[in-house]
Amino acid sequence: MRDRSLPPFWQTYEPNGDCRRSSVEAFVETVEDANWYRKKNLLALRKCEGAEDLVDDISRCSAARPCRRILCPPCARLYRIWFAQQTLRWFRHSKQRPLTSLTLVVRLKQASNRDLPKISIARVHGRFRKRMRRAGIFRVIGGTEASYNELDGMWTVHVHLLLFGADPIAIADFASKCTKDGISRAVSKPQEVNDPIKQITYLQKFGTFYRAGAFDSRGKGRAYPMRPAQIAALASWTDSYEFEDFLFLAGFRRYADRIVPTEISRAARMRRVENSSRGMSGIATTWLRDEALSARAAKTCRRPAFALLSAQQ
Repeated sequence: MRDRSLPPFWQTYEPNGDCRRSSVEAFVETVEDANWYRKKNLLALRKCEGAEDLVDDISRCSAARPCRRILCPPCARLYRIWFAQQTLRWFRHSKQRPLTSLTLVVRLKQASNRDLPKISIARVHGRFRKRMRRAGIFRVIGGTEASYNELDGMWTVHVHLLLFGADPIAIADFASKCTKDGISRAVSKPQEVNDPIKQITYLQKFGTFYRAGAFDSRGKGRAYPMRPAQIAALASWTDSYEFEDFLFLAGFRRYADRIVPTEISRAARMRRVENSSRGMSGIATTWLRDEALSARAAKTCRRPAFALLSAQQ
């Protein structure tokens, strides 16, 4: 079993005077729902060979000693709240500047029950990050998840992204590169952020159900609990990961319990100038100058990093 003596960063995060938490909680599962999902997960996991330690950890999980398991809905709920608060913080900061924020879904890998545990999140993220950078997309926060398709019996590992200041040329270039992977609908149509809290809380989920049957008004089938074979594959894949491993960042990094921006290279700034000269509107973004300043901001009085940035400008 894992050491649960120290609280995780996503549980200890307590913003000073921040009213975002209550707003975010309205769009994630309630504590009661999370506990109900935990019972469902445990029911399925008890039928899986070799899942005894996982079942024991989730069963013993409590607010005082969270198990940190990916398939533990109460822990997943707390992490989702932390993720949404941090992402919403930077989205609202971006609205103070001439930046366009868009959401995007990108399908990265497909695998069977047997092959899902072989997918490395770090390797997939590294390749994906390089592809975005080459296309000219530099500021991104997103979450990784795997969904199961009952029709073909395949898993799709995908990311839900919030893009800061990405122009249409860069997105089109990126999408054309992704189509070469041979995955159907590899990149969704970018969506404007019209309902920030609802859309941002959707960026990171840890579902243990699959959809089947006729589509509803949202274009989704009815949700069914995963069968033992499916949840066993998901448990095997997620077993070696922490929640933060599913966090995708480009142009940002996690510093303790904060997401902070990193410096954009000179080559990246030149690519933005090129896009502007090709007829796109310039992206007038001013972020923190280097990672050292970001780290100092995160340490100083728990003030948001962008507050120090604004003070300097």
